[in-house]
Amino acid sequence: MEIHFSIPGPPKAKGRPRVTVRNGHARAFTPKATRAYERLVSQCAQLAKKGVFEGPLRVELLAVVPRPKRLMRKSDPDGLLPCPTRPDIDNYVKAVLDGCACLWGDDAQVVDLVAKKRYSERGGEPRMEVTICDL
Repeated sequence: MEIHFSIPGPPKAKGRPRVTVRNGHARAFTPKATRAYERLVSQCAQLAKKGVFEGPLRVELLAVVPRPKRLMRKSDPDGLLPCPTRPDIDNYVKAVLDGCACLWGDDAQVVDLVAKKRYSERGGEPRMEVTICDL
């Protein structure tokens, strides 16, 4: 089984857990923006869902971030360009894998992972493209 879906809008990196103390007990929680993005990922995954994946999986991610104005000159290439800026690509991966929990029992099933981070095409929209398949 293989599914492919796209998450519209700029990709969001998973935020660091925040910790508060209440009544002498520490409590960790995920930031609000991260929870919202993981919900969006889950909704997009549900629309593409063909069933629950079992066994080892391969996941391919393409994070397409907005192209900065400095790369909009006529002399700059038109297609996707490598994006060496922050946030780190592994934080994008964490947010998407956590959001895709509805597709599998445990994200430990992911044994092959390909992740790329690129600036969008000139005039292109930022997005996250996800492909998941059985091995």
